[in-house]
Amino acid sequence: MHKSPFVLLSACLMVGLMPLEVAANSLAIEKQAGHRPCDSFQIAAGRSPSLEIANGNGVLSISKSSRRLAASLDGRAVPRQRLVEEDDVVRVVGSAGETLFMVGTFGGWGRDGQLAYSPDLDPTSVRSRLGFKLRGVGPDLATQLNLEGGVVVSEVCDGLPASRAGLEKHDVILEAEGLTPVSSKDLQSMVAAKGPGEALDLVVLRRGERRQISMATGPIGDWPDGERYAEYLRTVVND
Repeated sequence: MHKSPFVLLSACLMVGLMPLEVAANSLAIEKQAGHRPCDSFQIAAGRSPSLEIANGNGVLSISKSSRRLAASLDGRAVPRQRLVEEDDVVRVVGSAGETLFMVGTFGGWGRDGQLAYSPDLDPTSVRSRLGFKLRGVGPDLATQLNLEGGVVVSEVCDGLPASRAGLEKHDVILEAEGLTPVSSKDLQSMVAAKGPGEALDLVVLRRGERRQISMATGPIGDWPDGERYAEYLRTVVND
């Protein structure tokens, strides 16, 4: 019997997924694969899976239900003709046909429907252009550090601009390009506006000390073809 490209969701739960959040027919998982630094993805599975994805083009909300895909970009509905479906992939395209987002669409349209996204091959993401990943400052940490906002570096990828500039895991980004407090969306927009080699200037809090860090933004690549993107998602999900 043919199995889904993601095999069984229960099998995925055996390979170190974190964090795990269950909400109304949807299972949201973020995983880091141990065999390559910083491999990561988001996946939603269930009867009506949905994902929220932020990159240099904005914030995309996409869902798969009732045998149809629906999406909004920065709160505005994406016309159906701009959701271009290929084998196991949907591209969200702009008015000129350019790819803005690419999302894996695996499984069927019923209980085993799945949506997946990886920032690793997204040429506009902070992850691909600078080499670090983020999470928001939670309320407990904000209270402890007396912060009104900010983001925390959840991982730094070896050999990429952030690592070379000295950014470290658990650094709290207090300021970026003079803006404070700063959000993940703010950073995405700043990176999207940078050309290759242009500096991104940060102020971070590390073990109670403020530090200034400047890193050169990496080159802007191209989105992969759909087959390569889908195969990459299968690899990092199943490993």
